[in-house]
Amino acid sequence: MPMDNGKKLNYIDALRGIAILGVLVVHCGQEGKNFYPSILQSVILNGAIGVQLFYVASAFTIFLTFAGRREKEINHTTNFLIRRFFRIAPMYYAGILYYLYQDGLGARYWLGDVTQVSTWNIVSNLGFFHAFNPYWITSIVPGGWSIAVEMFFYCLVPFLFLRIRNLNQAVVFFVFTLLLRMMMYSLLHRFPLIAFDRLWEEYLFFYPPNQLPVFACGIILYFLVNTPRYEWHVEPIVVFTLSIMLLAQLATQTVFIFPVHIQFGMAFIVLGYALSLKEFYVLVNPMTIYFGKISYSMYLVHFAILYGLTRFNYVDWVPTDTLVGSLMNFGLRLSCLVALTALVSAISYRVIEVPFQNLGKRIINRRENAQRTTVGLA
Repeated sequence: MPMDNGKKLNYIDALRGIAILGVLVVHCGQEGKNFYPSILQSVILNGAIGVQLFYVASAFTIFLTFAGRREKEINHTTNFLIRRFFRIAPMYYAGILYYLYQDGLGARYWLGDVTQVSTWNIVSNLGFFHAFNPYWITSIVPGGWSIAVEMFFYCLVPFLFLRIRNLNQAVVFFVFTLLLRMMMYSLLHRFPLIAFDRLWEEYLFFYPPNQLPVFACGIILYFLVNTPRYEWHVEPIVVFTLSIMLLAQLATQTVFIFPVHIQFGMAFIVLGYALSLKEFYVLVNPMTIYFGKISYSMYLVHFAILYGLTRFNYVDWVPTDTLVGSLMNFGLRLSCLVALTALVSAISYRVIEVPFQNLGKRIINRRENAQRTTVGLA
């Protein structure tokens, strides 16, 4: 049976906290004038992989909660979608309003040759189907592509949960998503749908089929944590297929089969399982747990904080022509970004996220009570 002990999920909140810190690190490192050694530059750039850590944690949590509520609720599927909508939409809609105010409707990189944000672009963001257009996917809300991908995964969960019932099926699904990703990438890379090559390549990284294997990693983690070890079983043909795919990547010295973001997703399986066995304080502590709880607000808010720091020239505090100066600036910039983002996000979490989540819960309780009354009368 799935675990429902809140304490056991501290490490999942902590993983989200680590993920959002990684995202803040990479975006902080992109601002100002920087002079970093190559190893630090690599660490900063790989902070972007925090999004994939979000996906692994999300898939794990969604399967866990879906399993727990499926046996308790009459309308468990629609209730799940209601919960997800009230969890994601209110804060995202606030983001749409704010970033349209901040950036206006004019031209920008993600619009390509389109001169302004269209009505359909806004509608697609309101409906969370902006992942299916390279000009819409992240041109209104910075980082909005990841929210679109997340909502796409939510729509698949009721179907996936019925068909992925054990570790073997989870690994099979992972292999399927790898093959689907390769097939889609090969086709769309050869036949691009827009004229801007760089924009198209970035879209092929962001769009759902490229991220789906990472969600599959979260499902694998769910079964590793919630299934007794004596029930772990993966069919030999599945292990053989994965081995051949890994050997093919090593032999060709490419990242076509297991790109870097999927490699990290696989590593996050190991990290998540290790923390499920022992919550190491260096990673699972009050700060990372709290940041994990407000991580969604932090994700949407930090772009605005960075915009403000840049606009008012608070990104470079000392001369940047030396390594020491660059490191000092990065440390000061990151400290300001984390502190201000956490402060604003703590407010938005309580003012926007929690009230609307509670509204969703009230709607679900009302529907469940009405359904039980109807069944009782029948």
